[in-house]
Amino acid sequence: MLMKIDPDGLVGALKINGPTSMNYDVDLGPVLITDHFHKTAFSQVMLEYLGRPPSPDSMLMNGNGTYYCCPKLDPLCVGQSKLTQFVFEKGKSYKMSLINTGTSTHTTFWIDNHNFSVVATDFVPIKPYNASILNIAIGQRYDIIVNANASIDQQTDYWIHARDCGIGGARSNLGIIRYDKTSHTIPYTPPPSQQAVCYGCLDELSLNLKPIVPRMVKDPVNGNYTKDSFKVHLVGYPDEFKKDSMLHKWVLKDSSLYLDWTQPSLSLVKIASDKGWRAPRFPIGYEPVELRYNHESWVYFLIEGKFQESVDNSSRSIYKVQAPVAHPMHIHGHDFVVLATGTEEYDPKKVILNLKNPPRRDVALLPVNGYLIIAFQSK
Repeated sequence: MLMKIDPDGLVGALKINGPTSMNYDVDLGPVLITDHFHKTAFSQVMLEYLGRPPSPDSMLMNGNGTYYCCPKLDPLCVGQSKLTQFVFEKGKSYKMSLINTGTSTHTTFWIDNHNFSVVATDFVPIKPYNASILNIAIGQRYDIIVNANASIDQQTDYWIHARDCGIGGARSNLGIIRYDKTSHTIPYTPPPSQQAVCYGCLDELSLNLKPIVPRMVKDPVNGNYTKDSFKVHLVGYPDEFKKDSMLHKWVLKDSSLYLDWTQPSLSLVKIASDKGWRAPRFPIGYEPVELRYNHESWVYFLIEGKFQESVDNSSRSIYKVQAPVAHPMHIHGHDFVVLATGTEEYDPKKVILNLKNPPRRDVALLPVNGYLIIAFQSK
C-alpha cells in the first residue's frame, strides 16, 4: 500500500494487491487511521517551533469519527458525525489493510473480543503471527486477518479501537464491527485491559516480523558506519548555537531540511546537467548524503536519538529543554532491513545484529534516547 499524508486532511491510499501469507474470505480494503486538526498546519507551525506540537482535535477511521461539541458555543459544529462500520458474517475471515496516515500521532490498535493474525508489514508478506493489539507508527502499514468468531452471547456489535500510543486512557472508539447488518446499536465498551492501557509506543517486536521471502544480510561496505552515525536531536532556531532559544528545530546529522519551494532540488540537478557541472550546487539544507558504492552493496546506518549529553556526543550542543519523542524513520524509494534497535544509548559491546532474514520495512521507529540500525542494498 502507498499513501498520501497531509496535515490539513488530504489523505488517501493506493492499494496494490500482492501475495498474502494466509488465506482469507473477504478483503475489506484500506483502513486509514488519521489524526485530524481543525486548524490549518500553517497556523499551528509556531507551536512546533516552541516545542508544544498541537494535539489533534479528533481521530478518524476512513475519514469518519465523532467530535463532541456544542452548537451554541461553536456555530460551525453541525453534529453530524459518522462512524466507519464493517459487517461480519460469523465463521468467515476478513483482511484489513491498516494504515497510519496521521501527522503526529503513533497509534495503538485493537478490536474488542477479537484477536487477529498479522500477515504483512509495509507491503512485505510475513509469516503470520497472532496478536490482540498492535502499534502502528506514522506512515506504517499492517495487513491483518480477523476471524469472525466473537463468542459473547447476545452481542452483535464490537468497537474497533485506535488511540495515541502515549496516552493509555485516551478515547479510542473509532469504528464498529457488526454481525447484524440491521443493527444501529452503539456497542458495549468493556473496561480497557491493562495491556491496552500500558502497551507503550515501541515498534512491534522484530522477532515476530519474519518475511516470507528471506534475505541474508552481508557485511557493510561502509565499515565505519557507527563512527558516522545519524544523530537526531534539537537545536535552537534560528540560532542553533543558542541553548536557551525559545524556538527550536529538529536536526538529523546536524542538518535540517527547510526547502525553498521556489527552488526545487530537481531543478538544481537539471541546472547542473545543462551547465555541465560535475555535481549540483546545493545550498545549505539541501545537501544529499552521497553513497558511491558498487551495485548490490550492503549499506548500514546507525541512527541515534541524542537527547542527552554522552561520551560520544554530536559535533554540536544537544538541546535539552524540550521533551523528546520517538521518530518514524523512512527512506523514500527503498525498503530496508532492521538489524537492531534499543531504548538505551548505543553500545557496540551490547548490540547483536540480526543478519538472518531480519524485518524488512520502509518505516521504523527510533526510540527515545535509543538507537536504530538499518541496512539496504544499493541499486
